[in-house]
Amino acid sequence: MLDFGGIVTRLTVPDRHGKSDNIVLAFDDFDDYKDNKPYFGALIGPVAGRIENASFTVCGKQIKLKPNEGLHELHGGEAGYHQKLWKVEPFQTATEVGVVLRGNWDDRFHGYPGSVQVIVTYTLTNENEWMIAYHAITDEMTPLTLTNHTYFNLTGEVTSSVAGHHVQMKSDGYLELDQELIPTGFIDSGNGGPFDFSRGRLIESGIGSGHKQNQIAGGGYDHTSYWKRAQAYMLV
Repeated sequence: MLDFGGIVTRLTVPDRHGKSDNIVLAFDDFDDYKDNKPYFGALIGPVAGRIENASFTVCGKQIKLKPNEGLHELHGGEAGYHQKLWKVEPFQTATEVGVVLRGNWDDRFHGYPGSVQVIVTYTLTNENEWMIAYHAITDEMTPLTLTNHTYFNLTGEVTSSVAGHHVQMKSDGYLELDQELIPTGFIDSGNGGPFDFSRGRLIESGIGSGHKQNQIAGGGYDHTSYWKRAQAYMLV
């Protein structure tokens, strides 16, 4: 991985036949990450996803950001966390190895209220589980939705389709999108359709689907999963 953007460049795992390969998409040249339009492997923040018209309101005050996708801001803008240099500390125990990434960002320079201390932990366990944990403290009321933008292809072949991949996730629904991929505010449970991954389903069930939300996303998925048990706090 890189300390620039917390970018995951390689995750090598064996397949059922014991052949090991890198299963994440990555650039060969570091210079490509300075632009990184696909956000390969990067930590995303302060806000993952799109902010409509690059504007929001906090405590009655309108905040205006710099658009970087048409009229909207995407993934924290041009100065998002994917472009930051993180402090990285490796660790190892009897059951796991990993790295802790730390950043202390004064987001007021980019239009967001306040400053944020962010700690992200990448962990690989002896059970071959790869886990990401996020922790953040802010000194002002501010939007904060962090994620990692790694693309997986379990075949290890970048030219192979992921349509046959079977995906399962804890989710109570997904956020509906409008034609510009902006969340409408409506949370859809999926109701067993192509957006219900609670029991697992093939990605190809949504590719080419007649479902309006799949069509909006170019015949696939570009949606945020909703889990009502997720929690966030502000400490002052």
